[in-house]
Order: sequence, then structure tokens, then C-alpha cells
Amino acid sequence: MNAKPNRWVAVLLGIFLQPGAMLYVARPGWALFYFLLALTMGVLGAIYSRAQSGENLIVLIQFAILLACAAHAYHLARTYPDGKRRPAYSRWYGLLGAMAAVFLIVITVRAFVVEPNRYPSSAMLPTIPRGALLITQKWGYGNYSLFGVNVHRSPITSPLVRGDIIVFEFPMDRSVPFAQRLIGLPGDKVSYKGGRLVVNGEALALRQIADFMDPKTSERLRAFVESQGDIEYSIIRQQEARDTASMVVDFPHRDRCIYEADGLTCDVPPDHYFVMGDNRDQSADSRVWGFVPADHVVGKVRYIVR
Repeated sequence: MNAKPNRWVAVLLGIFLQPGAMLYVARPGWALFYFLLALTMGVLGAIYSRAQSGENLIVLIQFAILLACAAHAYHLARTYPDGKRRPAYSRWYGLLGAMAAVFLIVITVRAFVVEPNRYPSSAMLPTIPRGALLITQKWGYGNYSLFGVNVHRSPITSPLVRGDIIVFEFPMDRSVPFAQRLIGLPGDKVSYKGGRLVVNGEALALRQIADFMDPKTSERLRAFVESQGDIEYSIIRQQEARDTASMVVDFPHRDRCIYEADGLTCDVPPDHYFVMGDNRDQSADSRVWGFVPADHVVGKVRYIVR
């Protein structure tokens, strides 16, 4: 029972499971170090995955880390003191238990607390660039799922405020996650005409700022700062607004919206929300496909990693 760690098992674990390799050679402090290092590299990989050069550098660093860990684990296994009793966590059942615990923690955090999402659209420019990483708070919004599999549902208990960016299941296909700006709460009257937004009879403050340069088309677009209460955010508009009314589909509670040549007015139903993209003339949103039911809300975007 006091057998020294096998050097080649330590090497294999160092290549494929660095924290496990350190536990195997009875070095829990080093196991924590490699675990935190793996988390850091995972975050950096997610941040720089849009830049080919940055992604290549991260891959090289990760490869260097696993080689260094394998060599480190080999050395610690070779120099493990003869006759020293190995703790339970360094044996196969301890390693399996540690891996199961880490796995459970990771899936619990992702299902119930926070979740990263890659944003594929330009509908939220200039706030969210195409391909940006969104860190979404899920706790308190009642829609807990993991990789498309629902785990638990409960009523929303955390506040949603006009101007928040929320992540939700697309009403026409709940398997597709969307992220857009919350404009109208249940019971609100929302009007969007001639490029001006009015909520409950109050026009939102709007001031023009420097033009936005679309990184994809190099087109200069008019940019504005819009305000909802204490929340300010930037929006962009085309020189000629797109005819949204021609794109409208049939959706639940469509009778609560009145479409006119210059825009629309909607009464938001109970337990529903009205959302819009910040790229106002290049966004399919509640103007086109309707309201977001409360049980479709996944969470609120807390951080945008560009």
C-alpha cells in the first residue's frame, strides 16, 4: 500500500490531466496551481479565439504547460521517498473522486450560476461585436439548463431593468440562444417610430455621437447614445431605415402591436418582454418575431469580452 507512484503513470497524467498528476504524486498544492493555470488558459483561449495569431500562441503555451507538467510529475514520482505512505487522494479511487467533484462543480456553476456564450451576430453593434464572448448571470432567472438540456425551471427572482442586455431562448426555436436589449417590461407600452423610442409615453433621451465604422463593411453609420433611466448605451442607425413591417411574422399576441408606415406601437403582455438590437436597422427582434416569454429568459449579460 506504500508503493511509490509509477513514473510513467505520472507522465501520462501530466499530459492529459495536470492537476490529477500532482494529486497522484501527493502534491495537492501543485495540483491547485495547475488547476488554476488551466482555468486561466481556458479563459485566455476564449478571449483570443477570434484572433488567429492569439489563438496559436495560446495553443503553444498550453502545449508547453503539459510538457512541463509531465516532466515535473516524472521528477516528483522518481524522488518520492521510499516507505512514505501515500495518502488516499493519490490512489485511483481518490483521483476518480477528485475528478468527479471538479466535474460536478463545473457543471453546477455553468447550469445555475454563470455561462459563457459566443455572440455570432451583428445585431447588437456597437455594444457587442460579432464573435464577442458574453458572460451571463443565470442565477435568479429561473431557466437553468446545460448544453441545451433543461435542468430546472422556476420563476424569475432577480430584477430585470429596461436597458439590460438579456440572453433568452429564441421564441421561434428555443434551442437557439439570443442576446438583445430589454426595452419593455410586462405591461409597458412601447412605440418605435421614425427611429425614436417611446416607452409608456416618455421619449427616451437620444444624442448623436461620432459615427461608427462597421468593421465588416467599412461603412460609416450614424451612432447615438440612448438612455433608459440610469442606463446609457450606444445604438447605430442606417441612413435609410429598413422596412421592418415587411419582415413581420405571425407570433403570439400579435394583436397587441399596431404597425404603421413609420414604425409600430406594442402593449407588452403580462409575463413577456420586448427586446431590440442596438443595431436598430439590422436587427430582427421583437418588432419582427414578437415578445419574449418570461420562461424563455436565461439570464443577464454581466461582461462582454471583445
